[in-house]
Amino acid sequence: MAASRCLYSVIMATEAALDGLKGPREQDSAERLADRVRLDLALTAAGNVGVWDGDLVARRIYADANFARIYGVDEAAAIAGQPLGHYFASIHPDDQAAARAAMDALLRGEAPEISHEHRICRPDGTLRWVLARGRLLYDASGQPVRLPGLSFDITERRQYEARQAFLLELADGLRGLDDPQALLDLAVARLGRHLGVARAGYAEVAADQQTMRVLCGYNDNVKPLNETLPMDRFGTGNAARVRQGLTVVQNDVTQDAANNTGTFRQLGTRGVISVPLVRDGLLRATLWVATVLPRAWEPGEITLVEDVAGRLWDALERARAERALRDANALLEQRIAEALAARDRVEDALRQSQKMEAVGQLTGGIAHDFNNMLQGISSAVELMQRRIDTGRAAEASGYVAAAQAGIARAAALTHRLLAFSRRQALAPRRVDVASLVHGIAAMIRQTAGPAIAVEMHLAEPCWPVECDQNQLENALLNLAINARDAMLPEGGVLVVESAQETVSQPLPSNPATAGQPDAAAGDYVRLTVRDTGSGMPPDVLAHAFEPFFTTKPAGQGTGLGLSQVYGFVTQSNGFVRLDSAAGHGTSVHLYLPRHAGPQHHESPAPQKPTIAAPRCATVLLVEDEAPIRACLGDALADLGCRVIVAEDGPSGLNALRKITAELDLLVADVGLPGGLNGRQLADAARALRPDLPVLLITGYAGEAIRVGALPDGMEVLAKPFTLQGLKERLAAMLDGNMTTPE
Repeated sequence: MAASRCLYSVIMATEAALDGLKGPREQDSAERLADRVRLDLALTAAGNVGVWDGDLVARRIYADANFARIYGVDEAAAIAGQPLGHYFASIHPDDQAAARAAMDALLRGEAPEISHEHRICRPDGTLRWVLARGRLLYDASGQPVRLPGLSFDITERRQYEARQAFLLELADGLRGLDDPQALLDLAVARLGRHLGVARAGYAEVAADQQTMRVLCGYNDNVKPLNETLPMDRFGTGNAARVRQGLTVVQNDVTQDAANNTGTFRQLGTRGVISVPLVRDGLLRATLWVATVLPRAWEPGEITLVEDVAGRLWDALERARAERALRDANALLEQRIAEALAARDRVEDALRQSQKMEAVGQLTGGIAHDFNNMLQGISSAVELMQRRIDTGRAAEASGYVAAAQAGIARAAALTHRLLAFSRRQALAPRRVDVASLVHGIAAMIRQTAGPAIAVEMHLAEPCWPVECDQNQLENALLNLAINARDAMLPEGGVLVVESAQETVSQPLPSNPATAGQPDAAAGDYVRLTVRDTGSGMPPDVLAHAFEPFFTTKPAGQGTGLGLSQVYGFVTQSNGFVRLDSAAGHGTSVHLYLPRHAGPQHHESPAPQKPTIAAPRCATVLLVEDEAPIRACLGDALADLGCRVIVAEDGPSGLNALRKITAELDLLVADVGLPGGLNGRQLADAARALRPDLPVLLITGYAGEAIRVGALPDGMEVLAKPFTLQGLKERLAAMLDGNMTTPE
């Protein structure tokens, strides 16, 4: 900007002088002398402006000493005058066409004056930028006869502009890179090409300041320099200067006897600029450019190399810092990943240990209870056999009752375990919660006893839920028993309440439910059983739902009550929340999903066949266990049925197809071999006979029957069951038209 302002002031100062040259050459000599004095004063102030006067008639140009210095020609010859073509020939070949076009436009009268920037090639081989400005003068007839003008040396301005443009372009290129080597390669190559040198390079200096290692180099048809070299190989004087942070500039190293080393001769180097990078008092690196011919380095070129060196250092430091940060982050991430993996391994080991502990507790509890039951059954059966063998069969009835009691206890235990594992066979139906609770209210009060006040707070109306009604009743009774035991002997208050709730986000958990999956969003009916009893500390709360975990004295609890409730609710697509604190009572919240069907069960009951002759009812029994198949076949025959048996799914389906029309009932085990389980067989039977009653018997429901999976007329009977229970279920399914034969 300062150079532009200076140039502008010179141009304005010379305008008046040029105006005095407009008239004919015969103007008053005194006036011309005054004009010349003003012009000389202006040009002397500028120092880089030459005056020329073109005689278009004689085809010659007359110029002053400043002009001669700018163009690098003999001063006397310039003053004496040179042919017009002499100075046009000095214009750079790449700029000649534009310069001639500007001159032609002037001579054709298309422009009042000429103003053109171009390069000139001086006799010594150097290039200069000039701004040539001139104005035509005409004779009396209107013909152009003279072209006086000025030539401004604008080399420094053009070099400054080129240098700034180069630095901006370089900064943009460096900004997009984060690899230190890529930064070096880009900067050094662009600098070498911009200056038109044979070699450019960047080297890091060792900590001892004695050697330097070349990191990258630009080479234009010269031998690459990529090695570690002693500093003194480039001259002790040069080495001393760069260690002091001084830029080394040599136009021709062969003229510097002290520093004209073998290295320069080996590399064929003549002109050199070497810029040191000193940080914290130590020489850290150097950036250099070199030519194979002598070169008179311009001040702007030296400044450019110094600017590039500083910018490159900053970019390298940034890139290295970012790389170090990335490496540190990567290492940190790796260490975090390793730590997390180690933690996961420890947690997995802990979970496995806890799992094995829980399995041990579970199997130990099962083994303990089953051993007691089996002992009772075994002793009763053995005594029955003795009484029969000795002819005292009448005395065996008491032992039969004892064996049946043991079997009932074992069945109850397996049902509780299946409930906890969420594998029990459920018969979900639409249930009105308020009606269900009112129906068992008297039983809850009787269970609680006189020392405990029972309160019912039921929302009415309330959404219906879909679940197994019997299992829900058992769950509420289990919770009432637990609440009673927690409040005895002092007594307290037991509250049963219901409410409608919409869950839109996971509810907060506590130690007892920490491992439970988050509740699915939707509408729920919340059933809460709350007591004012002793409550549970956190260590007990964390194990509350585990099977066989109990805080009651030995023989007073199985530890399966809460686990059964948990299994039933989660199998019904609901969830459980347990709130308790020592001395502040316990609240168990059962969340059951809202029934999505119609408010009233409108599906008509399927038409069941009327059995005219009960004893001749035809039953297809499909059971894979031979002893069970034999016993059930005999039991069904004793009930007056015509029994057809099959041992697996495919054979059952074949039998079904043969007797479809005469079949009254299908009894099938769920877990059948042969690729067709009992539920699939039942569906196939319904496809043939939509009204066919089906009774599925199972000891483990697994995936075969799930919540909401059983249509009307299809029921489940869990093993083990009594023959009396089987009879009652069959009678109900066949409209009661079944009696036991005499």
